[in-house]
Amino acid sequence: MACALVCAKPSGTAFELEMATATLHLEQNVLVSLVGGGHIAEDGGRPLAPNSCWLIRAGQKLRISYQGQGARAYCALTSLAPDAVLQIDQLVSKLSDPPWTFERKVFRYSPLGQPTLVRGVVGAESNRVGVRVSAEIVAHDVQIGLSQPIVEGTMQVPPKGGLIVTGPDGPTIGGYERIGVVIAADFPALGQLVPGESVEFVPVGQDVAFQAYKEANDRDSRQCEMVRSLVSDKLQSLGVRLGNIAEDRT
Repeated sequence: MACALVCAKPSGTAFELEMATATLHLEQNVLVSLVGGGHIAEDGGRPLAPNSCWLIRAGQKLRISYQGQGARAYCALTSLAPDAVLQIDQLVSKLSDPPWTFERKVFRYSPLGQPTLVRGVVGAESNRVGVRVSAEIVAHDVQIGLSQPIVEGTMQVPPKGGLIVTGPDGPTIGGYERIGVVIAADFPALGQLVPGESVEFVPVGQDVAFQAYKEANDRDSRQCEMVRSLVSDKLQSLGVRLGNIAEDRT
């Protein structure tokens, strides 16, 4: 989404911020977007509208700060000159002792055995490999068995208890007991969980999982259409402004 807002390819210039603050110094005119949770962007102290694209002029600094209520945001850039230079002056990650409180987040999952309601707290060691939850749940089989295939969202119970939910950078096989898989519609929200957040995993049937997937797919399609319209209108307005800027700089 961030890349689409600045008309960049998915493989274009972009980076992930995880509970981080950063100051970017731009030496050429650049289109910038910021999408995700917990972060805001400011240009010279002026707040920028989220989930949109902005023109940052050469020599300006863009500050991105973490405000809570979400863990990750994605910043994408499209250079308006072939020799644009991006310098990250400051990057501070993993803020501690957050001054905000959280409501319990609920995730639905497809059980692989006896359906069980699981409640717990997100651990500080959670990352893109997996979300670790300190939950009152223990493995029925305390022995680590033969490795079996796992996918994103697989819920595993280690021998000492607790829960590990496989993330996007997680392994493809695992030997811990598997109790279920977070449904596809709810999986993206796992990436916004912050250590200390309360979570609840509720078992649902396949019919609920399929219906939720269809609704999420429809919502994503509508958002893509909105982005196309937004980018088209934004670039048309920026085209005049960029022409004026080019004239001013010559």
